[in-house]
Amino acid sequence: MESVTISWIEEHSFRTLDAGCEGMLPKRLMLLALAKCAGITAMAVFEKMHVRIDGMQVEASGELTGAPEMAYTTFTSFRLRFRITCPGEQEQEKVLYALELTHEKYCGVGRMLSQVAPFSYDVEINGHMVGQVAAPVGMK
Repeated sequence: MESVTISWIEEHSFRTLDAGCEGMLPKRLMLLALAKCAGITAMAVFEKMHVRIDGMQVEASGELTGAPEMAYTTFTSFRLRFRITCPGEQEQEKVLYALELTHEKYCGVGRMLSQVAPFSYDVEINGHMVGQVAAPVGMK
């Protein structure tokens, strides 16, 4: 399993919580692209829906057929985990809907990778798991 985690800084800016990009192998860079695309897209959807959050981390992970440094290994599944801090229950419902739209409709990297392998996501709000969704290969 390979994974990369990013944390929201402000507006549409994120920082990587793992080692810098320079030392990342290509498969981890793919996961970083997925996490950043999902994070930036989610922030845009939050903004459009007038959803206020206090913090967000996005973890992108993937199962591999072998060691990540081996050129022939491929991903067999992908998963995103959104960790959101937000005020009030009303905001939580909006957050869940916005992340559903992000995952199913607007994140281009996620839509592309869903053509390669099964892709799921889960949502943790204020430290509690509140949603988990598996999407079939080739989701539309």
